[in-house]
Amino acid sequence: YVYANKNIRGEMPDMSKLTKLQTLYISTTGLSGSLPALSGLEAISYVRMDYTKNGADLGFTGNIPAYDLPRLNYLFLTGNRLDGQVPKLKCPYLYQIYIDDNELTGNIPDFSDCPRLKQIVLRNNDMTGYQEGSLRYNSSASIIDISNNLLTAQVGPTLINDLLENWVLAPRGGVTVNMLGQNGLSESSTRNDGSSGEGSTANKLDTLRQKGWSILMD
Repeated sequence: YVYANKNIRGEMPDMSKLTKLQTLYISTTGLSGSLPALSGLEAISYVRMDYTKNGADLGFTGNIPAYDLPRLNYLFLTGNRLDGQVPKLKCPYLYQIYIDDNELTGNIPDFSDCPRLKQIVLRNNDMTGYQEGSLRYNSSASIIDISNNLLTAQVGPTLINDLLENWVLAPRGGVTVNMLGQNGLSESSTRNDGSSGEGSTANKLDTLRQKGWSILMD
């Protein structure tokens, strides 16, 4: 546990030999550089490395590693300067991921190997696209927040279809999906994508809302 101490600076040390480490909590410090890969730390269940940027030249930078952690339950990387495409994570027991308020680009991450995710928070980044299947299999999700990214209108049909398939896998209400603040993706662009009939994107969107999903779009 290292937190609320701006005098702690420098890069993260090598942690590859801490094979019994279960919790890594680093918040609001002066630490910077790349995120640790955490390779081989199979006991780790909680990782928090957030709100470390206390100035323009501070905060963790670079890419998020392709974490393959069999016992990881919680991953919080809020408020750094992380960039690039988020790789596919292999964390079968991950329940919450918060990688908001960074500079991440590319597609919405593929979470198909994280089937137990309940909260997915990616807001305030620079993500532009979505690949089929990335959110389809997260049938435990109750919060999906991808607001304030740069998603285009072309994303709408594939994303809405995957969300409906998500519901089909595990019928449930009370799910909130926040897609506000995009670069072209909107309620209008989604409803007027050229599809029609029962299989139209507009009909799928209405079905989700009828099933108790809160879909927020501009």
